[in-house]
Amino acid sequence: MERKGQAAMEFLITYGWAILAAIVAIGILAFFLANPGRFTSNSCILTAPFTCPEYVVNDTGVTLVLRNGAAENYEVSLMNATCTSCGSGGTPSSCVTSGVSPITAGGTQTFSLGGASCTGLSGDTFRGDVVIIYKPTSGTLNQTMAGTLTYRVP
Repeated sequence: MERKGQAAMEFLITYGWAILAAIVAIGILAFFLANPGRFTSNSCILTAPFTCPEYVVNDTGVTLVLRNGAAENYEVSLMNATCTSCGSGGTPSSCVTSGVSPITAGGTQTFSLGGASCTGLSGDTFRGDVVIIYKPTSGTLNQTMAGTLTYRVP
């Protein structure tokens, strides 16, 4: 009789450890898959001739610092940032700035895109498209450049 009880106890303990390991694995997966945005790094990717070395997104809008990497002066006439994925609390929207802003060769210019940006972004991730319309100061033909912006809002 005592041997049957020991065998039953070993059986239950073995299955208990297996069930505990499965619960821990499910918990770890849920932690990492529930909000993958927390592991997103901040990035601003633009095509030549511009780069954005500094950028901030908050509830009041998007602020970008553009650097002109070309040997030519440009005038930026329109910049638009459209939020394509605003996390759990935000709503997709667009913020625009217009007016001619010159950027000298190798220089930088700060653009504040205010208005109806994503709201309620604290702790979420802003993912959006940036469109810039610009032209050389010596020319008349407008050019369009697109890029992407990803920012983890603190």
